[in-house]
Amino acid sequence: MIRGMKQWTTVLALALLSLACRKETSAPPAPKQGAAPPAQTSTAPADLSHTNLNVLIEHRPDVLERSTVGSQVANGAVVTTAATFKPKEPVSLTMWLKESPPELQVAVRWLDAKGKEVAAERKPANGQKVITFTLGKALSRGKYHAEGYWGGNLVADHEFEVK
Repeated sequence: MIRGMKQWTTVLALALLSLACRKETSAPPAPKQGAAPPAQTSTAPADLSHTNLNVLIEHRPDVLERSTVGSQVANGAVVTTAATFKPKEPVSLTMWLKESPPELQVAVRWLDAKGKEVAAERKPANGQKVITFTLGKALSRGKYHAEGYWGGNLVADHEFEVK
């Protein structure tokens, strides 16, 4: 009987040991606050998360026809591309979309040279294929860039300078 008890104890000890050594799986780490979403996700940019996006739209690589920044806007679109602006000159980003499915939201993030967000805006596309955002505040001298988002996916990135 003692021999059978020793075998049983050994089997139990080995079972417990194998459970203790089993590798735990965990969820992937949360993205850093303020980081832009990866290009192939349907997650909204972190700084724009105050807007509830109820319908996720999967990214397709050919959703953007073209995009540009400039200060002259006519008929709802930038007409002259520019890379430099005066301090009080308006800065606009226009995106020409190949696709604008129902529930699509588009967004822009205006960032300084260090990647700090200076402004952001999100709005429903409502089936429109030409979307223009205009920065609502004057920028001080320096380098900046505008990031355009289609359904939470980064599709446009333009560098510009205020001189």
